[in-house]
Order: sequence, then C-alpha cells, then structure tokens
Amino acid sequence: MSAWHVVRVPDPGRLGASSAEGVLGVQGLPEAVARIGLRPGDPVFVRPDGMVDVDLLDFVRSKEFRNLERKPKRNYATDTRQFYERIRKETKGIPESEIRLRKTVTQLKKTIANQRAEIEELRQLIRNLTLASAVLIQTNTPQEPSAPTSGNVVQLRPPTT
Repeated sequence: MSAWHVVRVPDPGRLGASSAEGVLGVQGLPEAVARIGLRPGDPVFVRPDGMVDVDLLDFVRSKEFRNLERKPKRNYATDTRQFYERIRKETKGIPESEIRLRKTVTQLKKTIANQRAEIEELRQLIRNLTLASAVLIQTNTPQEPSAPTSGNVVQLRPPTT
C-alpha cells in the first residue's frame, strides 16, 4: 500500500455474518468493532504501511468527534486523508522522527500493558498469601487444654513440622 486510506465502519446489518476464520484475521468483527468503541459511520485511518493509525483512532473515539453528525465525520475523514497524503508526498515518506516517535509510543504502550498485568498478578498473589496465612494461623492456634494444669506447670505447644 502506498497511500493513506479511510475505511468507514458499516452499519450493523452490512457487516454480514462472521465466518469461522473471521474477516481480515478478526473473528467476531461486530463485537470487535464495538469493543474498541467504534460506531457505524466512524472512519478508520489506514497508513501507507497498512497499519491503523492509533492516534487518529483515539481522536475518532473522542467525545468531540463522537458528537459530530455522519456527514461532517465523512468530510473530516476525507480532508484528513488528503492532508496526510499530501504530507507524505511532499516529504517523500514518513519522517524519521515520526517513525522513531511511533516506535517509542508503541513500546511505552506495551510497557504499560505489561506493568498493569504484573500489578494484577501481584494483587492476586497477595490475596492468595493472605488466605494462606489465615489458614495457617487458624490451624496453628493452640487447643484448649483438656486437663487443668497445676500452678507451676507451663503448657507447651505441640511441635510443628
């Protein structure tokens, strides 16, 4: 692909039935579209390298863009595509600084996702350790003596192994 493209999210009835292998590698396309927060008529900007532009996708899902009617959304998408295409032609491709920036942003997003997963893992580990500690404390509490002890005898706990 050598140019910017705009793909619009079709109306629900126009998505068609999902096949077992999915559409463009996505199984359950209507659910996937709804899960990422896109609505019918929303544009999706595809860069010349074939990847969806995440920054423009975030703008499409923004409150400001959501409040627009369908025709202004279409006009905005067309103008944006033409703008990016003109920039690409005039600069002879994507500037190196943008490539590095996009790579850094992608790495940071992955790092954040990994950290969130690690934090959730640690929370689950803390829950499990707390439960295990409570069980150990409950099982290691001394039993009430069955026979009364005399005044100078100290009762010892049974050895734990």
